[in-house]
Amino acid sequence: MIKPRSTDRLPVYAARQADALLANLVKQIGRVRADGDPDSIHDLRVAVRRLAQCLDVFESLFPPGAARRVRKRVTRLRRAAGLARDCDIALEFLAAHPLPDQTAFAAELKRTRKRAQAHLLRLLDRVNQRRSWEKWRQRLGLAETAP
Repeated sequence: MIKPRSTDRLPVYAARQADALLANLVKQIGRVRADGDPDSIHDLRVAVRRLAQCLDVFESLFPPGAARRVRKRVTRLRRAAGLARDCDIALEFLAAHPLPDQTAFAAELKRTRKRAQAHLLRLLDRVNQRRSWEKWRQRLGLAETAP
């Protein structure tokens, strides 16, 4: 979170906060595209959640409907990452607490995770190819207010 400057007005602070969170989201997208490991997927979900919360809190300070539309777009990323993350957590649990006859279930979890990651990567590739974050910044009016 960005510390407010004593000279900041609330709309300026909200824009700076959203801009920083959006920059972090772009960074996390790059990490997932490069690694796709459980930590990068978790960090992506956290980045999306924090940006969505910022947009919720400061919604009235952005152009009408902009925060809602951007939040809807980034929430798709969180949902896509969610299935892969859920599989990672379940696999970690099974590794820490082995159960009898878990082999078939663990194999199915691994297949589900692989499909979920492939779906997430396709979505992230599309976001990256379209440079969607630039459209989101523009829609939120951040292009003019960025420090």
